[in-house]
Amino acid sequence: MKTHKMRTILKALLVCAITFCISCNDDKTIYHPEYILAGQKSGNGIHYHDFVPDLKCFIANAYENQDTSVYLDLNMDGTNDYIFYMEKGHPAEMGVGKTEFHLIPLQENEICAVPTEYPNPAIEPCMHSSLDWVDTITAYDTISSSMGYYSKTKSLIYRKTWVLSPYCNLTEGFWKDIYENNSKYIGIKLIKENKNYYGWIGLWRNEYVITDYAITQEYQE
Repeated sequence: MKTHKMRTILKALLVCAITFCISCNDDKTIYHPEYILAGQKSGNGIHYHDFVPDLKCFIANAYENQDTSVYLDLNMDGTNDYIFYMEKGHPAEMGVGKTEFHLIPLQENEICAVPTEYPNPAIEPCMHSSLDWVDTITAYDTISSSMGYYSKTKSLIYRKTWVLSPYCNLTEGFWKDIYENNSKYIGIKLIKENKNYYGWIGLWRNEYVITDYAITQEYQE
């Protein structure tokens, strides 16, 4: 009789404990971070990923292949969010050459960019690009809704063109002079279910290497 009573009491206590835990979980507040610092790797609501090894978007032999792409699924939902795209001219095209490096947002995602004015419509040996330029966000700068301009279209990271005759040599993009790793970052905004998730991508332009990234995510407290 005492054993049955004890079991009944234990069951009641277990039910109370489960109910209490569920109640506690229901009381937790869900936070949605509204910003991230460029280069920030930790903190509440921050998802960080380091590519090991780093991802290279580089064409080693333009005789065999003139373009290459790297696809990124930053929030790991099974859908690609961005494409790094490189294109080179074929070496057999004597007297001309080009290297173009772009970032392409997919879905409704966006890039921190700087609008470029339309190029001079006059026919020139080296025509300027009409694409927006991917911005260079300094380490620890805030990436948020007030960042400035966000582009939903293919944007220019780096572009070099040259023509032998009549001679011209043109290099474009804010990343053209960035060789030091971890000094500048690409700012991004992922849009999912009408919510904005801000982040950054680490890029070493010297060898066209994507090193790491971080984005905001919802968390509970």
